[in-house]
Amino acid sequence: MNGAATILQVEDVSVSFGANAPRVLDGVSLQLAAGKVLAIVGESGSGKTLLARSIIGLLPPGAMVRSGRIELLGQDLTGLPGAAMRKLRGDQVSMIFQEPQVSLNPVVRIGRQLTEAAIERRVLTPDAARRRALDLLERVKIPDPADVMKRYPHELSGGMCQRVMIAAALMLEPALLIADEPTTALDCAVQRDVLEVMLEAARREDTAVLLISHDLGLVAGHADDVLVLKAGSLVEKRAARDILASPAADYTRELLEAATVARPASPRDVGSNPVCTVDGVTIDYPVRRDWPWQEQRFHRAVDNVSLDIRRGETVAVVGESGSGKTTLGMAILGLVAPTGGTIMVDGEPVSTDPRRTRRFTQLVFQNPYAALSPRKTVRESVAEPLLVDRSADAVSVAARTRAMLDDVGLPAALDDRRPHELSGGQRQRVSIARALITQPGLVIADEPVSALDVTIQAQILGLFARLQASHGFACLFVTHDLGVVEAVADRVVVLKQGRVVESGDTQAVFANPRHAYTRELLTAMPVLQPDTGSGFHIVNRHFGGVSP
Repeated sequence: MNGAATILQVEDVSVSFGANAPRVLDGVSLQLAAGKVLAIVGESGSGKTLLARSIIGLLPPGAMVRSGRIELLGQDLTGLPGAAMRKLRGDQVSMIFQEPQVSLNPVVRIGRQLTEAAIERRVLTPDAARRRALDLLERVKIPDPADVMKRYPHELSGGMCQRVMIAAALMLEPALLIADEPTTALDCAVQRDVLEVMLEAARREDTAVLLISHDLGLVAGHADDVLVLKAGSLVEKRAARDILASPAADYTRELLEAATVARPASPRDVGSNPVCTVDGVTIDYPVRRDWPWQEQRFHRAVDNVSLDIRRGETVAVVGESGSGKTTLGMAILGLVAPTGGTIMVDGEPVSTDPRRTRRFTQLVFQNPYAALSPRKTVRESVAEPLLVDRSADAVSVAARTRAMLDDVGLPAALDDRRPHELSGGQRQRVSIARALITQPGLVIADEPVSALDVTIQAQILGLFARLQASHGFACLFVTHDLGVVEAVADRVVVLKQGRVVESGDTQAVFANPRHAYTRELLTAMPVLQPDTGSGFHIVNRHFGGVSP
């Protein structure tokens, strides 16, 4: 620990759902010093988030710490009264949650959510709190922080909401910062910038950072130490450089190999005529006015974008949060009206018959847990689109539903389960099955693997490629993850601030990007490669000159 003060001490902690239930977290220990970064990695369900929530006393209903001891700054947190624990949160420990749109209050403006804790606890005056909030928003790369302070969460993209959460967590300069998958919604360049912001805070304020992630390749380049969890048990804990150089456990090696395996897009049978054509589309959103008599201003989310997608082809749209990726997808679905330009789907303008467009086009959402009804079983969720056609009989609906679930690799034993009883990968398979059961000609996949660990990502991407080959649908793949683009896309379109800055064949763009922004994204993406021996190392791409 190099003599630094110990901030967090976890000794032999076990957690279970009920006194006689099996332990879902079993005998985990760790130590974290001031100014240090400890990364906790593992697959979905390995216990990473449960460990973090046990530290701050926010375990889900029914869960309890069965044994062990948790100390923060020498104070035992196990059994601490609720009032004392609430005071501790924010003052001494802050947490950045994985799903910011769930964590942010939907009816409170961003500015108030950032400043209210500092003001209520009299840590800062209102003016000082506002200045610090603006400074933090700028540091986490939020464009026009003063305008964002006036907005509500639903007016921001998922990535921008995540950056707001990071700023909120840093407001009170806590001794311990727990970051639960803080960069899953961000592009490679912003991922790097945001992680550097947290590391800068750790060094400047002697803040200890507990960084939770499923991406071992990403965190290994930023953490001092790495703790690997599997099924609630500690697999290994060592310095990050040692984990890369010589992973001791087979499971650690599997995680590293999953991040290094090249998954090039397989050759596809691509049609000659486009099923979707976007021609010069512009989309403006009205900016909120402080007073009714002020002149109405507009924010240009999509600016003169053109692209086409052919049958059997995957076109990836890449860009930072707020670049207009999701807005473009919503416009193709007919859910957002363009200010200018035209969108043709299956040979007809979307504006002519939006209902017909939505029958031809289906959407796979970023967050399957939020997209699936918590009351419906797997079978009911997948069958629901067929029930719109009232002529369909129950027998044929049941047969098509079961066939589709078989197609996405979900056994009959899961038919009567609800979303909370499934893993993240299983929920995403349900979402894909629901989207494909009507046999659409075009599928819009909006960040479909961003919240999944690397091993499940590989499974879902492989499933998607297989289904596309067998069903022949065209796909608009919206993502910020260039590694995913390299694996699945035939062509790529790069957006920045609503404009297309580069497009072309995926392999050609990755080999020789022409625009500075594309090069920035590729340069920021860490590439994990195996050594000639038994270890791994991180390399970064390098390119020559850039275009303006």
